[in-house]
Amino acid sequence: MKRCFAFAVTTLLLLSGCSTIDRHPVRTESTFLSGDTQGVLANVNRSAKQVLPAGHSGFHLVPEADEALNWRLALTDHATRSIDIQYYLWYTDEAGTLLLSRVLKAAERGVRVRILVDDLLFAGDESKLAAICHHPNVEIRIFNPQFARKGPAATLEILARFGQLNRRMHNKAFIVDNEVAIMGGRNIGNEYFGLGKKYNFVDLDVLTVGPVVPDASVSFDRFWNSELSHPGEAFSVETGPEATGSVIADIHQWVRETDGILASSPFPRHSKNWASRWNGLAHQWHPGKAALIDDAPTRTGDKLEGRFVEKALSQISDPADKEVLFTSPYLIPGRQVHQAIRSYHDRGVEVKLLTASMGANNHLFVHSHYRPHRGRLINDGVSLHEFREDAIPEIRDVADTHPVVSDHLALHVKAGVGDRKRCFIGSLNLDPRAIDLNTENGLIIDSPGLAGELADFIDTLMDDQSAWSVTKSEKGSLQWKSRGETLTRQPAPDQKSRVMDFFWGLMPIRHLL
Repeated sequence: MKRCFAFAVTTLLLLSGCSTIDRHPVRTESTFLSGDTQGVLANVNRSAKQVLPAGHSGFHLVPEADEALNWRLALTDHATRSIDIQYYLWYTDEAGTLLLSRVLKAAERGVRVRILVDDLLFAGDESKLAAICHHPNVEIRIFNPQFARKGPAATLEILARFGQLNRRMHNKAFIVDNEVAIMGGRNIGNEYFGLGKKYNFVDLDVLTVGPVVPDASVSFDRFWNSELSHPGEAFSVETGPEATGSVIADIHQWVRETDGILASSPFPRHSKNWASRWNGLAHQWHPGKAALIDDAPTRTGDKLEGRFVEKALSQISDPADKEVLFTSPYLIPGRQVHQAIRSYHDRGVEVKLLTASMGANNHLFVHSHYRPHRGRLINDGVSLHEFREDAIPEIRDVADTHPVVSDHLALHVKAGVGDRKRCFIGSLNLDPRAIDLNTENGLIIDSPGLAGELADFIDTLMDDQSAWSVTKSEKGSLQWKSRGETLTRQPAPDQKSRVMDFFWGLMPIRHLL
């Protein structure tokens, strides 16, 4: 059957011409560049070394949506040699286009830019993607692309190559000059930076400086030079260097002239000097020792190489003897997770787990397959909490960027804390897709200061005012408590969501989520 599909795909690829991309493009290997000895970011690194203990990195927690984008802009505007960016998604909305414009401005002043994304940067407009890649200082690569872009060949290719195409790169990293990096859970788009009108994410990044940054650069290079990362030029044979200037100019012009959300947002639409912002951070770094953990980009048969993330998560929980906090917006625990939680409970460790309620989960089908695990998690000894979509103003201030007020909030924080001493911040959800299918990355950080701040943030999200506490009644039935109210039926935004939740729960798709 597989051979039949492969033959059909090959035939249709040959017949469909421009609707395909080159399967074997010319791919030039490259590695990270170290920063200059001069410049704002070099000074940031030097000043951090003066206040941090030897061998320690520095960390600054970034839960606020507006700060998350401003720090990325501040890094980009002060880049002198290189910008390496790796994301699962990069949308071409206001936030995505603003950041792209700024990154291209850096390229125009001589900075080398490498962008690696899992999905198409330009939402199907391959000609623009290819045009930008013809800039001498810009390279964009797409991880594990589908070769047939449209038509019957695309459908057949999904069927023939489903196992490989189902392998997605979920990593997130923003590294500038090999001096400063941003790691965490955010992708690039309006909802991650407080500009979404329908919903905005409560999310988390960590800004870092010090010895762990070169480790992030090495990880980026592994994915960049992987055979699964395809150059953007290969996505359109009809677009040459002559189109590059006009495409980039159009992006800059749109950012300058748009009168939409960007016009009223606190994000500067032009490059600026952020030195005072960086100077203000000089004595605010949390010191700590960190290890970057990630998966390998390639497969060996049906086994993932370098399944480091699972092992690394145990590093924050196994040494704990008092408390373990986890937050995972997409939660479908497997047998190993249930066993681990039971073992913590048996040795007297309190386990608090935060996930999204039905209304705060942007993927309802994931919630539908989390639902059956509630009772068992509670039996395992978990203190279970579900984030509310109608969070209190203090949480809205974190997720919405003024003057935007989204219809509701969704949870997207992926983090863990052990005994308020060690923590994990990264891209990993506790679900089958993250454990078995995707590539993931993140930081394991031994820093009581950072871990304590992160634990306080998670506690706020779990608070009675922000989340439902899910428990069992004396009769053994589930109940949800929040803000002085007790429900005996799971909270839902509307009846339609309840109906869809029921039907999604019947679908045999758990292993894909």
